[in-house]
Amino acid sequence: MTGSSDEGSYSSPLAYRHYLLSRMAESEGNLPGALVELRQAIVFDPGSAELHVAMGWLLARVGDLEKAASEGERAIRLDPSHADAFLLVGRVRDGQRRKAAAIAALRRAIELAPDSPEAWLALADLHARNREDAKAEALARTFSAAHPGNGALWRQLAKTAAERGRSKLALRYLRTAAHEEPQPRRSTAVYERRRVD
Repeated sequence: MTGSSDEGSYSSPLAYRHYLLSRMAESEGNLPGALVELRQAIVFDPGSAELHVAMGWLLARVGDLEKAASEGERAIRLDPSHADAFLLVGRVRDGQRRKAAAIAALRRAIELAPDSPEAWLALADLHARNREDAKAEALARTFSAAHPGNGALWRQLAKTAAERGRSKLALRYLRTAAHEEPQPRRSTAVYERRRVD
């Protein structure tokens, strides 16, 4: 769960307790136990958008994408300005290959939290995977203009291009990332060294 996670965010101390137990179970790799505890947290605080988003991410991890999307949509109904809920729905809809719904949700997440890179990264990656290079690059340029010194989107585009066997495009994106960032990251040198080997 991103966003606020302190005890004051919950209407019930029991909700917070079960949330913490869920996080502990998840960190130990016990996803079924984490789901049980998170369901209990929601029983004690059903109006918490944060808890529904956390449940959605957990359900996505176990592969139940439809229920994950439902939890995200429930969180949006509870708090229409919850950027993480839109991010969740966008990522899940992308995983379900529901491109239009994914794009709409990710754009809304960006509108609500323009300084948070996660939705930008997810949307750029979606465009890149669909070989919509112009859209992905436009998004990366917009992000870079709004966040000087941050080449994260360019690095994500490079990774996606490399995974798809588009090494020239990946190298171009890495060079752009290095240009955007005040101190080029090690990834450019490593990538170029691998190409030479």
